[in-house]
Amino acid sequence: MWIKITDKEQLRALQPGNNLIKYPISGTPLEDFSDAHPDNISLRVVTTNDGGPEEIRMAIPLNVTNFDPIMGMTARIVAPVAKHYDEIIRESVWWIPQ
Repeated sequence: MWIKITDKEQLRALQPGNNLIKYPISGTPLEDFSDAHPDNISLRVVTTNDGGPEEIRMAIPLNVTNFDPIMGMTARIVAPVAKHYDEIIRESVWWIPQ
């Protein structure tokens, strides 16, 4: 079960390695989570959570089948993106496990 991120306390509690999702990826933010359309859900992993500047860095884990070791693509996580707590709450599309 996923719950929407609505306050900074939820964000402060996140630790590196925790999952969060962006839902929906496109369209109007929704109040209830549904996994009926998995193509509109994007899993993220917290890489850093710095309470000082209230910023989270998160990365998108990739499916192992998306990698080609011959081409040098052996990592499993894309470079992290930084988001400020206020931005995450304002976007109203970020969810954490309950």
